[in-house]
Amino acid sequence: MGERMSTVHFQRASNEASRVKTDPLTQPEPKAPVADAGLRLVGTAALNSLPSDHAGMVLLRQACAAQAALVAEAMRLQVRLKQDGRCDPIQAITGASSLERAAAELAELVRVLDERLSTEASR
Repeated sequence: MGERMSTVHFQRASNEASRVKTDPLTQPEPKAPVADAGLRLVGTAALNSLPSDHAGMVLLRQACAAQAALVAEAMRLQVRLKQDGRCDPIQAITGASSLERAAAELAELVRVLDERLSTEASR
């Protein structure tokens, strides 16, 4: 029994070591499947009349960071599910995971905020 326990322990250690090599958190992130992390903001980027500490600009930066985090987490989840041989039930039905949809919706809100800040700055 002691020999069997050491074999099980060795197998677990081997599994842990192989997981470290393929851990999606340590690998370069693949491109986003649905949401585009490059938001292509043109409104506020073209205007320098709003100060960087303007409440709208701060909100825009925070929203961009949140959107990028959603995209990254959606990709990490997709990799983990693929490694486990599972699929996201929401993605299987709707074509996009809930994280991908949230990232896409937030990207649209960021674009709207960018346009409004641009309009405000041009007044």
